[in-house]
Amino acid sequence: MTDLKQLWLIDIDPNKMDKVNNTLIMQNGCLKVKQLGHYIESAQNSGRYRNRANKTKIKEIMSGIGTITSDDLKNADSLYRFPRLSLSRDKVKILQEKFDLKLKRDFHQADYGIVSEKYFDGLFVTRWLAKADVADVLSWAQTYQDCFEEDLFDEIVNDLNKIPADAYIVFESEWFSSYYHDGASNIDRYSKMAEKARDIGRNTQYHYYIESLDQWNDIQANMSKLVWDSNINDLATEDSEVLTEEMYIQLKTMLGWEKPKVVVVGQVLEIKRI
Repeated sequence: MTDLKQLWLIDIDPNKMDKVNNTLIMQNGCLKVKQLGHYIESAQNSGRYRNRANKTKIKEIMSGIGTITSDDLKNADSLYRFPRLSLSRDKVKILQEKFDLKLKRDFHQADYGIVSEKYFDGLFVTRWLAKADVADVLSWAQTYQDCFEEDLFDEIVNDLNKIPADAYIVFESEWFSSYYHDGASNIDRYSKMAEKARDIGRNTQYHYYIESLDQWNDIQANMSKLVWDSNINDLATEDSEVLTEEMYIQLKTMLGWEKPKVVVVGQVLEIKRI
């Protein structure tokens, strides 16, 4: 089972400030830290499906889902449908009748769980964030203490100490505009402080993470029970036979139909006599 690092976000908002004696002072609460979830991977591209094509971590996870055959279903008793499937309930019903299978409401009680790429993709969260180090944030805070409220530096140190040493850290900072504060005595210093805060983040990329560690562990522990909806669709139609033109003409002659009308209802081809 693959262990995932905790993903922590450091967020700095230089707009959370006050003007004291015509001097801009950054207030308590301007820096926040919180755990977003557990880190999967990061990449420059904007599409998770394209990211998988590059053999990244998400593709590795998905590749653990195998292919089953009719023989596997003969030895099974039940199935579970995950949400967001590209598979009709009629197809599942065909397999239920063919292999005497039941549908379970609890995945853990079923022999197989049917999943789709849409469902799998929805397990992950995507955000455009920069990578950062705690040491860089501390260095910034030490440099610009003169712009801070009296006990803000200690507050920042305490908040940063909440982040585990082995965590993967991402960063974002709000933009600061000096437009409404041109008359402040320290506007240049404060603007420089806000600019340097933005510079803490580097190598901005799309970050992929999962919010629930329990969900992640559950997926990995039961990977052998997962099956793609496309696999199930193939099994539901493997006994079907394509009606060729020659077979159709023979069928029409045998039934004495002169003006047949072909009507497609769902996945069933009906031929009606007019």
